Amino acid sequence: MYKYKGFIFTHKELLTSYNSLTLNHPDPSKIKPITQLLETGEIEKIKYQCIKITEPCDINDFPLSHLKLYLIEVNSLNNNFLESYDTLIEKSFGVFWDYDKVYNKNFTH
Repeated sequence: MYKYKGFIFTHKELLTSYNSLTLNHPDPSKIKPITQLLETGEIEKIKYQCIKITEPCDINDFPLSHLKLYLIEVNSLNNNFLESYDTLIEKSFGVFWDYDKVYNKNFTH
C-alpha cells in the first residue's frame, strides 16, 4: 500500500491516480517519476495486514473482484486496538488484481 497526498492506494490505484494527475499537469517538464517520489518520501510505502474478508455468508453471493478486504496498518498493530482501528481501510479485492496481466488470464471466479 502507498500513502500519497493523504490517501492510501494500492499499487494499481496509485498508478491510475498518478497517471491521471500527470495528464492534466500544466508543465510536463516538472513531472517527477514515481520512483523519485518514493525516494524523496513524497510517496510512502506502508504495510497493511488483512484482518477480515467479506462476511462468510456473503462470499458466494459476490464475484471475487467485489469481495471486501478490511486492512489495518501493520505498524499500528503493536499499539492498542483503538489506535490500530483508526488505520482501518476497506478495499475491494479487484483493486489488487490486474485483469489485463497474462498470468491472470486463466483465473475464473
